[in-house]
Amino acid sequence: MMLALLPTAANADDGDPPPTLDTLQSVTSTAAETGTAAQEILNDVADASTVETAIDGSLSMDSGDTTTVVPATSDEPIKIGDVEIEMPSPGGPIEGERVADAVVSFESDNGFTTVPVLKDDGSVQITTIISDKSAPSSYAYHLTLPATARLTLDASGFVSATIGDELALGVAPAWAVDAEGRAVPTHYEIDGSTLRQVVDHSSSSFAYPIVADPWAGQRLFDSVWISGYTRGIANVSLVTSPWGRMIQAGVQGWGQGQLILNGAGWAEAVSKAKVLGGRSTYYQQYQCHVLGAYTPASGGPSWDLEGYRANRLNWRIDGGAFPYKCNWP
Repeated sequence: MMLALLPTAANADDGDPPPTLDTLQSVTSTAAETGTAAQEILNDVADASTVETAIDGSLSMDSGDTTTVVPATSDEPIKIGDVEIEMPSPGGPIEGERVADAVVSFESDNGFTTVPVLKDDGSVQITTIISDKSAPSSYAYHLTLPATARLTLDASGFVSATIGDELALGVAPAWAVDAEGRAVPTHYEIDGSTLRQVVDHSSSSFAYPIVADPWAGQRLFDSVWISGYTRGIANVSLVTSPWGRMIQAGVQGWGQGQLILNGAGWAEAVSKAKVLGGRSTYYQQYQCHVLGAYTPASGGPSWDLEGYRANRLNWRIDGGAFPYKCNWP
């Protein structure tokens, strides 16, 4: 959903969109032209009909197996399922301004504004708008995780909090752009249960405002289910979430998305349909869908993994992929 379709919140001024939304819309429009999915901030924003407002002003949305909460003040955490994420708030608590039905702005006195954007799959794109050179170059997000969760940063830049093979929280690789669309050097660091995004905006003459974000989510797939049986063997269908499709596209490149989907994505799929761990052909078909993205872009609404299909170790080169869209004989 683009900004033009976002209803104006009741407490926002009539007329032109707030400057915060102008900035995010500019990044979204440029990203749409360049095919940079992670930076399309105002796409797939939660619909007003799915967002509830609590007495304290916080926003919440139930996306099936996950409830997401965006607080009304910066001293309260963002919640995605069982995970809490504290926002940067160096000058003390900040009262949020609801600039759209699923977008809240927290403007600090330190040259930056934190703007969580609630997405329709329950993920939250926690954008940071850096106003000028006086702003910090490091933004810390303390995470409160389930007791057995392990927080890691992999070679692709993907941050994951896992409990065994289950993904409790994932954070898409870091990015940052200036007002002219130029990439700004940025990366994540982990210190215990704190995720820190470093934005090196003093390394060159960048145009302000600069926008960066951690995009945090829990589900690479909206749904995974057994869709039927053929020859007594289960067929499993998967539908990627908007967050998952962005991960697949790769924030810093296509290869990065492959690593994440074939690792954390497969672990999530197996956790939701244990049968997937029983036959090699399931994973081969899955890898083929991740590689070719035959669906939903070109082959239907779901990735369909059919357990009765042949085991094809060399599917990449033996002609089994393209003609059959990953469901070979």
